[in-house]
Amino acid sequence: MSLVFKWRALAVAFAALAPALVATAALAGTPTPPASPSPSPSPSSTAAPSSTATPMPTLPPTPAYAGPAVASATAELKNASGQVVGSAQFSQDASGVVLIKASFSGVEGAHGMHIHTTGKCDAPDFTSAGGHFNPTGKKHGLLNPDGPHAGDLPEITVLAGGAGSLETTTNRISLTAGASSLFDADGSALVIHAGHDDQVTDPTGGSGARLACGVIVAAPSALPSTGGPPDDGNPWLLIAALAGAAMLVAGAAFAGLRRLS
Repeated sequence: MSLVFKWRALAVAFAALAPALVATAALAGTPTPPASPSPSPSPSSTAAPSSTATPMPTLPPTPAYAGPAVASATAELKNASGQVVGSAQFSQDASGVVLIKASFSGVEGAHGMHIHTTGKCDAPDFTSAGGHFNPTGKKHGLLNPDGPHAGDLPEITVLAGGAGSLETTTNRISLTAGASSLFDADGSALVIHAGHDDQVTDPTGGSGARLACGVIVAAPSALPSTGGPPDDGNPWLLIAALAGAAMLVAGAAFAGLRRLS
């Protein structure tokens, strides 16, 4: 075989190899995307104001949530008719602070909201959820000198449009194992009451009947069952695949040269 023909065959092999090498080099220089920002710490609980709601007393400051979450949970709130009327998300950071974000649609005004001791929400009265989550045996109320219950929370305020939301933090409950865990043998539930919670009167702050209830359910772990890190689209996996394809193309080209020589 002539030398010119050999050089042409080599040029064909490298032409096939070049796109894979260029793509590999480009991906190798791709920066890793920045991590999503953690929720901003909240020095105190926040709730939307309402002109018709009973004035909310000034509550003690709440602990700052630092993130990222090491454990999380959710609750779907249903009314006595079984309709979904709200939800809540729970996120716990490494220091044990739990961030709670809740939403509720219902009667305008302020509504007591508490974590109850049993994860069971049987309509229509939701008494199956038991009393307030209270493993330390305290009195009710964030303003009670002998309180509060571990499950006591600020009230949620529904505006004239029929919707309300609340974001608060607490370190009196836990989404992981321990004496203050919400996931003991019978679980726990989030309950919204009909009326205003005065944050002092035992056992419920005078907040009245139970309007909605949702069992608190632990979210799946962020890690897969194998224990390895989650697949976040790491470009090195694609780089390895392209490099392997390039080696196969080059090998086939040189094998062809040997047969022609």
